[in-house]
Amino acid sequence: MLPWWLRLRVAAQVSAAVAYLHGLPASAGGPLVHRDIKPANWFRDGRLNDKLGDMGLALPLAEAEAAARRRAGGADREAAMVGTWQYMPPEYRWAQGWIGTALLLLHGC
Repeated sequence: MLPWWLRLRVAAQVSAAVAYLHGLPASAGGPLVHRDIKPANWFRDGRLNDKLGDMGLALPLAEAEAAARRRAGGADREAAMVGTWQYMPPEYRWAQGWIGTALLLLHGC
């Protein structure tokens, strides 16, 4: 088990990475939504710095919302989702509203 100070550091660094993606200007292709944040996609270097990786599902916010609406129009809501099911917040799995609540859950609020 990681000591508390390292867990706090991981949370701060991954949160900073998400904030960076969400704050990208349109000229840089952002804001971006990662869509698959989970421990397997955090990478730690030799100096105990964590990075958020695996950007394969990342999309600009407008495209992510449009893609979610297109997929949700189908009969099978489960097939419409992207990311890793076990790491999705309940509001994303069972309801329509997702971005604000997902961010609160990510930060443990």
